[in-house]
Amino acid sequence: MVVPRGHSGRVATDLGVDVEEASDMAALLEPPLPLDSILPTLAGGEATDATVLRAEAVGRLSEAIEKLSERLRLVLSLHYIEDLTYREIAGILKVSEPRVCQLHTEAIGQLRKLLPDA
Repeated sequence: MVVPRGHSGRVATDLGVDVEEASDMAALLEPPLPLDSILPTLAGGEATDATVLRAEAVGRLSEAIEKLSERLRLVLSLHYIEDLTYREIAGILKVSEPRVCQLHTEAIGQLRKLLPDA
């Protein structure tokens, strides 16, 4: 089900749920934004040593992650380091699976802002 922007109210009514829950469901349809998609563009410039470039990119990414809220860092850590699914993370955080998707999207969005070269 694709929920056009601004139509969450009608969808919520049709489904018999509140607007926030309908929005949460729509958030699940958004494609994930993997951190790996950011790393290649962080290095930038010409260099012969890809290992050094990658280390610099990882360092900048680490610094940016440190600037996120503890909750967003936890979501990223559970997903990328512990390799947990949104459902498993939802159980740990005691929130809905769509909320985990929203938190993940928020974290990636903030990282993109903090890493303008990404």
